[in-house]
Amino acid sequence: MSLNAVSIVAATAEPDVFIVKSNITDIEGNTYDTDYCSRPDDGFGLNPTLRQWLAGNPSFPVQPHVPPTAEVTRAALPPLSAH
Repeated sequence: MSLNAVSIVAATAEPDVFIVKSNITDIEGNTYDTDYCSRPDDGFGLNPTLRQWLAGNPSFPVQPHVPPTAEVTRAALPPLSAH
């Protein structure tokens, strides 16, 4: 896997965990945009490369974590059914 570009880094509710919007090339040679959850203790896949990129680009802006609204949370719940 290779990291081609990073467009957005967003903080999450967990310390030092980020959602990274990036363009990657996977092990099959497919190139695409994706969201990648990067955790500090994850040594697999693309994460070591992402962590190296983050360390090498400390001035890249990190968007703050914004908790979901009540409407977003409700929309994610399964529908209620009458029993």
